[in-house]
Amino acid sequence: MIGLGCAAMGLGCVLIALPHFLMGRYQYESSASSSDNVSSSMAVCLANQSDMYQSSLLPSKECEEQEGSLMWVSVLIGNIIRGIGEAPIAPLGISYVEDFARAENSPFYIGCLQIATVLGPLLGLMIGSYCAQLYVDIGFINLDFVPYLKSLFHNRVYMLFHCITIFQFSAWIGMITFMPKYLEQQYGISASDAIFYIGVYNLPIICAGYFFGGLMMKKFKINIYQAAHVGFWSSLIEYLIYFSAFAMFCKNSSVAGLSVSYKGIEEVSYTDAYLYADCNRHCNCSTKTWDPVCGENGMTYVSSCLAGCGVSNGTGKNTVLTNCSCISAPGFLWGNGSALPGQCKREKTCDTMLHYFLILSLICCLIYSFGAMPGYMVLIRSLKPEEKSFGVGLHSLTERLFAGIPSPIYFGAMIDSTCLKWGTKPCGGIGACRMYDTDTYRWLYLGLPSALRGVSFIPCVFILLILRKNIKDQTKQDLELEAKEEEEESKETEQKDMAAFQKCTDPQQETVEITANENTDL
Repeated sequence: MIGLGCAAMGLGCVLIALPHFLMGRYQYESSASSSDNVSSSMAVCLANQSDMYQSSLLPSKECEEQEGSLMWVSVLIGNIIRGIGEAPIAPLGISYVEDFARAENSPFYIGCLQIATVLGPLLGLMIGSYCAQLYVDIGFINLDFVPYLKSLFHNRVYMLFHCITIFQFSAWIGMITFMPKYLEQQYGISASDAIFYIGVYNLPIICAGYFFGGLMMKKFKINIYQAAHVGFWSSLIEYLIYFSAFAMFCKNSSVAGLSVSYKGIEEVSYTDAYLYADCNRHCNCSTKTWDPVCGENGMTYVSSCLAGCGVSNGTGKNTVLTNCSCISAPGFLWGNGSALPGQCKREKTCDTMLHYFLILSLICCLIYSFGAMPGYMVLIRSLKPEEKSFGVGLHSLTERLFAGIPSPIYFGAMIDSTCLKWGTKPCGGIGACRMYDTDTYRWLYLGLPSALRGVSFIPCVFILLILRKNIKDQTKQDLELEAKEEEEESKETEQKDMAAFQKCTDPQQETVEITANENTDL
């Protein structure tokens, strides 16, 4: 079954990769309007460009005739097949190790398996950090499980562990999914650098935590109750340390009309109306364009047109925009400033805060992963031998169905609510978000996992209480059994002593009887 699962995963991955080979070239969003000669210069402020721009807003004939691709169906089916193949590997593999390895060795071996599951994403992130810089153009139902299902539903530790998994995994999936975007928006780094930092700082230390957690269980031969305590306190300590991430932030980028006014006063705006000001109202600029420029006053503008720039010299990265009516030059109260393509650099403290955050995430990952293996062994050891494969498989299903699928959806919806500037697709419609309100983003991105994980500690406490009671009951039963065995042994000893005593007294009685008989004969 494990081999068939691997084959199914391979087939699914092939289907997922098909669109790369079957689709045409990737059409990415263009920042300038189609009427502008993008290769030669950037769009500037022109008083007579309203009619020209309005015509460019109308969908072209090519856009009207363009049909959407159905290659997403291949990705969907590939993911389904890959999920089907993945399903038997974890439960059957872990159950196999648990059944055929010594009890003191199985946590270490399972920890090594978990390390292997991290090494793959580590290599993938390393490759992905490079690729992110490129535009890519290269018949029978067995009902035997029903009694097991009833037994599992009556297993209090197992069901409470499901609750913990849903909350913890929801928080983890949401954080890891949007962590690159969070680093990009909060600290002003590129997407490729964000992916690279995650791969370097987090994944190796997770492997180390799994390894030492499993090694500890093997060396000290801790029982299920002790393992539950290690998992609980490791998670709680990491949870409390995690709150310091709220203090590691950068201020919003100063973008005129979005995070600050054109006069530099901090005010967050979610509407395009604030992109217009007296200095650019005569330019008839589009608010849909995202082609940021950095003014010499240190403020970013959504486009050179909205900055009021009248002259564009040079091409590409060497472009210099001058006579910008919204940018104040030295010696002038208003206007006559210049700008360069791209956003202005963030404040210098952002780099320091970024490294603080990465070091914090490293510490949290180490502590959490160290307790993850003992915590997972609580699930394994709470199951009967004949229930392990089915129980672990049902746990994996719950994990994906109630945490893996919905978590990115509601995390993404809340993060989208913090968007200040949406991009525009080539043929119209909303594209990707270009800028977020980083303060609100931070509170949502860090706050929601905090709430989910905080709730997860409630069933943890109940599991500890149940296991404590079970240990006490087991200890009491062991003492009673030991006392009973000692009592039986003492009875057996007494019986043996009585038998030996009787053997010693029987010859004496026979001698007395013989002597009495001889006297009678005389």
